[in-house]
This record gives sequence, C-alpha cells and structure tokens, in this order.
Amino acid sequence: STLARCGIELRETVIEPGWSGQITLEIKNDSPYVIRLVVGSGIGQIIFYKIDQTPEHLYTGKYMNQVGVVFPK
Repeated sequence: STLARCGIELRETVIEPGWSGQITLEIKNDSPYVIRLVVGSGIGQIIFYKIDQTPEHLYTGKYMNQVGVVFPK
C-alpha cells in the first residue's frame, strides 16, 4: 500500500498450472520522483490456489523453465 501510494506499480500476471522457472516481475514507477526500493523489503505478494482436480491443460509455452530476465519472445 505504501509503495502504491508513492506511485510504484507491480504488474500482475498469472502463473499457470505446470509452469516452471524463475518468475519475472514488472515494476513501474508512475510518479515523477525517484523511489528507492530497499533490498529485502516486501513489494508484492503471490496468492496460490489449491485445485482439487488435474487441469485439462498444463502450461507448455515459450517461457517454460526461464532463468533470469527473459525478454518478450
């Protein structure tokens, strides 16, 4: 909430069942000011949902098993 009030935006995405790799975060400063992010401080959250059945399709897309920053393909 504090960072959002300062103008920091953390873009959301969906991590689909079956996906594997390092998560890439997109962080945007919508303010005209320099905002320092402190290493180790919280900037967002991930919410996990437990599903009670096997999904019809597992993720097999172009970002599977990514390591580090992967630019759009």
